[in-house]
Formats: sequence, structure tokens, C-alpha cells
Amino acid sequence: MNLSNGLTLFRIALLIPMGWLMQNDYNFAATSILIVAAISDGLDGYFARKFNQVSDFGKVIDPIADKIFLSVSLYLLVGDPLRQLNPWIASVIVAREFFVSGLRSLFASKNIILGAEKTAKWKTAFQFIGIGAYILNDPLLSFMPPSILIGKISFLIAILLSYVSMIHYIKKYLYLT
Repeated sequence: MNLSNGLTLFRIALLIPMGWLMQNDYNFAATSILIVAAISDGLDGYFARKFNQVSDFGKVIDPIADKIFLSVSLYLLVGDPLRQLNPWIASVIVAREFFVSGLRSLFASKNIILGAEKTAKWKTAFQFIGIGAYILNDPLLSFMPPSILIGKISFLIAILLSYVSMIHYIKKYLYLT
């Protein structure tokens, strides 16, 4: 297990304390863990390239870790009566993730490991921002009233980038097959 892959698996494990903290209204602590997860998402790829540790396992597990982290976070936000993430936002985001996972499987069946698109990396960043903004939505934190607005805008940007990157993946698939 190299450092990059360890960071990716660590990101998945962070869901346990983050979810518990969210459910128990420790919003700043949950957001702090989210920030650590977001940083680890950037660092795993950086370290893989810097230390020449890019691997097929890493190329496959990193997007899976992102999808697990995203899906569980969205599920927690939709089901939270305080945060009330619109289920449409969560559904559109998760549907794209399933579709791209299917494309990745098709590529893999042809022995092609599909790396992340640059637009997909930006999409992930806006998803992390959206999740953090929703976590921080708390009526007791009167100094942060626009957090839901920031979250909605971030998720809408993420949706746009999601579908742009999905189109790129489709074009790649059509070109390579």
C-alpha cells in the first residue's frame, strides 16, 4: 500500500466520524473532517505523480472513494431535517456518478483505465464546497445565513461540470471504441 492509495482509503474512513458529527450537530467538527477529506483528495493524486506511484488501483479506487464520500454525504444531507438538501440535487448528481461508473466499467472491459477529467476534478471541488456549506447551515449560527445559498450555487455549478465531464467521457468512449 503506497501513500496515495492510503490517503484515498483514509478519505472513505473519514465518513464515519463526519457522519456521526453531522447527526449530532457538531457542525464545525464535521466540516473540519470534510476539509481534511477534500485535502486528502487533492494530495493522493499529487503524491502518486510526485513519487511515481500512479497505479491502476489508484486510478480505479480514487473515483470510487469520491463517489462513496459524495453519495453518503448527500444521503445524510437529504435526510437531515435541519439541512434539507433538495433530493433532486442529490439525485441528479448521483445519477451522473452511476453513469460515469458504467462508462469506466466499459473502458475497463477493453483494458483501458480511464483517468479523471479536469472538469471532473473541479466538479468534485464544488461538491465539497456544497457539502460544507450545507453542513454549516444551522439556525444557531446566525452569522452564517447564506450557507444554504452558497451550497445551492456550488451544487448547481457541480451539476453543470458533472454533465460537461460526462460528455467528455462519452466522447472519449466513442473515440476509443
